[in-house]
Amino acid sequence: MNSRLGPFLVGLGSLLWATDSIVRVPAIAKSDPAFLVFVEHLIGVFALIPILLLKSGSNLFQLGGMKNWLACLLVGAGGSAIALLLFTEAFQYLNPTLNILLQKTQPVAVVLIAYWFLKERPSRNFFKWAGVTIFACIILNVFESESPDLSPSPSPVRGILYSLGASLVWAISTVTGKRLLNEVEPLLATFWRFVFGLLTLCLILLFGSGFSKMDTLFMPEFRMTYLYLGLFPGVIAMWTYYSGMKHTSAATTTIVELIFPVGAILLNYYFLGTTLTPLQIVFALVLLLSVTQVSLLHGDERLPKHH
Repeated sequence: MNSRLGPFLVGLGSLLWATDSIVRVPAIAKSDPAFLVFVEHLIGVFALIPILLLKSGSNLFQLGGMKNWLACLLVGAGGSAIALLLFTEAFQYLNPTLNILLQKTQPVAVVLIAYWFLKERPSRNFFKWAGVTIFACIILNVFESESPDLSPSPSPVRGILYSLGASLVWAISTVTGKRLLNEVEPLLATFWRFVFGLLTLCLILLFGSGFSKMDTLFMPEFRMTYLYLGLFPGVIAMWTYYSGMKHTSAATTTIVELIFPVGAILLNYYFLGTTLTPLQIVFALVLLLSVTQVSLLHGDERLPKHH
């Protein structure tokens, strides 16, 4: 692969992720968040099946043992279904830009989880930058200035909890996925992540809101929304990011993927009219700087964190 193509693919995946909220936020105003995430997974599974059948064929069910199957289940149920659902729910109560920024705390959580459960000792400077990250998050949330009117009872605190919950579950999924991808091809792991996520969402819908929004599948405006979210910030973004990351250094990947939060901030401002106060802008920059430092210090522990 051309040395420039790797960073380009990482940047393309990050840019596609940045477009997520400008489509997702208007959609959840008229649809059920669980059904929206369910359809995204359904589209992801159907998009990947023909590709994998051509590429892997009979190897589709060969993950190399029960440990890898359990890892796929955890990554799919947790990182793909529950985390994305929490992330989607948070948009009902929280400034979309703040929701995006809170997801950038994942590298800190990943390093801490790896330290607690895998005994991977963080570098000396980690705790300094982790402290800066936590402080920046506190300032951003204390001075939260704008919440979308997508819920009958808007609650920024509830939105913050949903968002941080998504970040934590994605971090756990990242640690698990790190081990999984040492033994399983990324495309195959991605497919089973979507499959187990889809099955989890089926259970959530059956015991929750049900499939009451099924009629939206037949509405032209929703069909385009579902297709876009399922394909572009979903399967295509993850696939291009994985492909680019394999041929890009951890340091370069860390810098290039800043396209995701910065792009999301700009797109949210232009399309959704969401803003940050001057103080929040300053601490958003502090947050991005500190998390970038954490990622550079622990580049080998990083995996795609969004979706």
